[in-house]
Amino acid sequence: MSVIEVNNLSKIYRSPLARKEKCAVDNISFSVEQGQIFGFLGPNGSGKTTTIGMLLDIINRTSGEIRLFGDTNLNAARKRIGATLETPNFYPYLSGYDNLRIVAKIKGIGEARVQEILGIVKLADRQKDAFKTYSLGMKQRLALASAMLSDPDIIILDEPANGLDPEGIREIREIIKGLGKQGKTVFLSSHLLDEVEQTCTHVAVIKNGKLVKQGSVQELTSRNIARLEADDTDFLRTVIRGYSGALSAEVRDGAVYVALSEGNLSELNRHLASQGVYVSHLSEARQSLEEVFIELTS
Repeated sequence: MSVIEVNNLSKIYRSPLARKEKCAVDNISFSVEQGQIFGFLGPNGSGKTTTIGMLLDIINRTSGEIRLFGDTNLNAARKRIGATLETPNFYPYLSGYDNLRIVAKIKGIGEARVQEILGIVKLADRQKDAFKTYSLGMKQRLALASAMLSDPDIIILDEPANGLDPEGIREIREIIKGLGKQGKTVFLSSHLLDEVEQTCTHVAVIKNGKLVKQGSVQELTSRNIARLEADDTDFLRTVIRGYSGALSAEVRDGAVYVALSEGNLSELNRHLASQGVYVSHLSEARQSLEEVFIELTS
């Protein structure tokens, strides 16, 4: 079941004095299924934060439709969403516990849930310390705790691991994966593509306000790539470029990587043999999400 559906969504910023318009989000459509950990990716200024703002009703959309849980009555549906933006917004001199208790009181949530969430994000032993004394990773975990407090069905996260050290990133990753195992839907924006590849089940890539690709991480990274080794890699690349099934060929790390229109390595090998070229190594390779992202947005 689709819990987020976006159809032909656009946002145009108008400057009456300058008589200029800027299209931040340009007629995009995508859907997110229940239980997915969905990465929303794009370069700086591509429209990611604007799209999140429209999903949360922080930013008014210019045109298009948003459905949450199949419903266009977004005010009711948004009560089932928890979110945190890039910079956690808490009272610096209050403890982590007191900050969460304020949020819980506003939402009508009991203290037992506050204690439960502090345990989940591993802040129970620091709950009485002032927020200003927290490390960046602890602040991000408290922000996650705030988003999770009402036990929402969808959790929207904008750069949840931004600026963290490897240990902090790992902690955030484990929490997000744990939410997925509970059947929660997580929609996150991040620049950490290696982390997205480890964490997310599906992604969408946006560039200059336009959606350029959407699919599962496995689909996007399992493009037909062959890795070949030979004594003369430059000559090998030249021969491969004459093969009709090769979309591209490049030399990297002492090998030739070939993008194939079809994943039939035996046909490629036969072509090379017919040209008198014999390789010492031929295998399937896999693109990283970072390589796919750069290819789509460059």
